[in-house]
This record gives sequence, C-alpha cells and structure tokens, in this order.
Amino acid sequence: MLEIVVYAAFALLGTAGLLYGLVEFRRAKESEHWLVEDATVLDASVIKHRGGRSYSPLIRYEYRHNDASYEGSRIMFSGLDFTSSRKDVEEFVLPFVKGSKTRVRVSPRDPRRSVIEPGVDHRLKLMLFVTSYVMLMGLGGLLGWWQ
Repeated sequence: MLEIVVYAAFALLGTAGLLYGLVEFRRAKESEHWLVEDATVLDASVIKHRGGRSYSPLIRYEYRHNDASYEGSRIMFSGLDFTSSRKDVEEFVLPFVKGSKTRVRVSPRDPRRSVIEPGVDHRLKLMLFVTSYVMLMGLGGLLGWWQ
C-alpha cells in the first residue's frame, strides 16, 4: 500500500511540475517575439536564501505600455530560482542600478507579463527533464513496470 502512495505522489508531483514547466516553456518561447519597451529599474538587490549558501537577484522595474504603467520583476523564464554564489549574483545585479534604464519584453496579450531576458533558460529545460522523469517513475510504479 505504501508503494502505491509513493508512486502516486511521484506521478502527481511530476505531472504538476511538468505542466507548470510546459506553460513556462511556451511563454519563454513566445517572449522572444514580444514587444520591446524601455523600463526604469526601481530596485536591484541580492536575496539570501535559508542557510546562507545560495543567493538570488531581485530586480524590480517599471515600464509603460499603451499609456499604462506596469511593474515587473521577472528576469528570465528559468522554471527555477536563479540561485548562485553571492559574488555571481552581485555581478549579475551590478548593471541594474536604481533609476537606470533597461529594455524588457512585454506580452502583447497581457502587458502585465514582462521579462528582462527573453527565451528559454537552460534551467527550464532541466526542470522539464527532471519532472518528466519523476512523473514516469511514478506512473511506471503504478503500472507495475518496476516489479
């Protein structure tokens, strides 16, 4: 009975992760063709994660589209947090000084959706692979492939 619960959990978690990843992958591919708008950096900082071993950038920016103002914080479509060493994240954030200008891609269908670096990041591809593997492990167990 415990095996079925574990396999079902793997199948469900893998499926949920895969569906999320596929939606992000579609948006990432579409973002390559989104409209380009000028944005003003509102804040750029380094976030320390629990345990203090990994860090992520946080970049907030404001842009205008069709005479409306929007705020965004998406850097890229990676599927996972962009985490690294403090030094690497500080170097990444360095050009995004408060008040400086940058260019963002804005979805023509939903101008609330924007990104600094369009396209598919390698971490998103890795996420799709891992979630597919987890889902197949769970389904394989439920279908008796591993007996």
